Amino acid sequence: MALAAMLGALAGAGTTAAWLHPDRTTPPTVAGQPDPARVAELERAEAERNAQSLEALATFGVGLQDELAPVLEGLHGAHPSDGSTRRTPTGEDVDEWRASLEELAVEADALPSGGTEHNMVRSGFVLTLELLGSSVDLVEQALSAEPASDETLFRLAGAARDHAVDAFGSAAMQLDNLYVTADKGHLHLVLRAGEGGVPLDDPHGHPGH
Repeated sequence: MALAAMLGALAGAGTTAAWLHPDRTTPPTVAGQPDPARVAELERAEAERNAQSLEALATFGVGLQDELAPVLEGLHGAHPSDGSTRRTPTGEDVDEWRASLEELAVEADALPSGGTEHNMVRSGFVLTLELLGSSVDLVEQALSAEPASDETLFRLAGAARDHAVDAFGSAAMQLDNLYVTADKGHLHLVLRAGEGGVPLDDPHGHPGH
């Protein structure tokens, strides 16, 4: 009776019972469940896409910190965060900064997408450039404003610049974490006001880095 009950249960299991056929060496794919081979293929493709995204982000980030140095030097001079005397830029300076930012924005938009963490880095770089663009616009407005309002515009430009530095710092930390996770070591990116200048904000300046 026990054997009959067992065989009856196997017969009712459909595809599971078919596994007992002497010619079958592996169980069939259960309806409604993913194919393990297909899952592995998708995982490999995702890993490859993330690896390509990581390298693109790293290359762009290293170049970005260098390309932004003269822009940040000018914006820092327009509204010094250390209380020093303002170095008023010219219209030509503003045009050069804007052209540089626009070119970098095009490169940022072309960065390949990846996983969520990779896209966070990309979004951080894009936000950095957008905020610096706002800072440049405010400086331009300040240059043509009445004396009664130019100081306010310069101050707002400085605030936008500082927010841009914060956005870059967050993106740089996320990129560093991705690099470590990928067993590539640390990648420290820091914005500076001018080539060889003091870091405006070092997100890696803590023990362990």
